[in-house]
Order: sequence, then structure tokens, then C-alpha cells
Amino acid sequence: MESKYYREVIGSPNLPPSALLSSCNPNVKMFYAAYSTIVLDDYARLAYSHHRCMNVQEELKKIKQELTDLIVLHLQENKIDPEAAQQQAADFLAILPINDQADLLQKLKALGDKYLESRQIYLEEITKFHELEREQALTQMRNAIKLGNIDHAIAVAKAMKGGK
Repeated sequence: MESKYYREVIGSPNLPPSALLSSCNPNVKMFYAAYSTIVLDDYARLAYSHHRCMNVQEELKKIKQELTDLIVLHLQENKIDPEAAQQQAADFLAILPINDQADLLQKLKALGDKYLESRQIYLEEITKFHELEREQALTQMRNAIKLGNIDHAIAVAKAMKGGK
């Protein structure tokens, strides 16, 4: 037996969102807000991860150039000897290929533990990564608040703060 809730929400897939939201039934409003938040979050997560994956190769090109420039600069300033520069370049090439952003950060951190120049690049990349995560969390919170799903916005904020 179908419930009134089922007929109003599930049984009416062609209703525009405004019709659902203008309904007197608060369950319909809550369902729509929760459903929209889930769909928006999944879409945002997919777009975000796709955007990040698309940019990993571009970011890797920038990192190669930045690292090369930094090594050359340190060679010119006698902060690094030529053998160490060659070894760092060889070690960097050895970490390739990079699978994703997390793999890139992990490998850069390992190089950064060994080489000053790689550490500088790692710190720049980890900062960018955390900024992107922060922006994503703020977008999720903003969308949840717009849909009236304060609990979800609070959960995202707590997760952003490490669950404190």
C-alpha cells in the first residue's frame, strides 16, 4: 500500500521543485532538501574530483618547471652542488608517473624530506590542496544552508574542523 508521502514525492517525479517546496507537507520539503543536498553534494564531489584529476597533469608540468628553475637558481647561488642537483632531478623523474593528487602530494613529501627544493614545492602544493578542500567544504555548506539543511552544513563544518 502506498503512503501519502510516497504518492506526493516518489509518485510525482514530474513535479517541478517549486511545486514540491510549496507543498504544505513538511515531510515533502525535508525529503526534497535532503535529496537535493545529496544530489548536489555528489555532483560537486564528482565535478571537484574530475577537475582535480584533469589538472594533475597540468600541475605536474608546472611543478617540473618550478623545480627545475629552483634547482638552477640554487646552483647559481652555490646552495646546491651539481651532483646533488642531478640526483634530485633523477629522484624526481623516478617518482613518475603520478596517479592522482594524493599520489603527487605523497611523493613530493618524500622528496621534500630529502631535498630543500622539493620541500618548498611540496609546501606550495599542500597549501593549494588544502585551499581547494576548504573551498569545496564551504560550497557544500552554502548549498546545504540554501536548501535549509542546517544539520548537513554543521556536519560539513565539523568534518572540516576534524570532527571537533
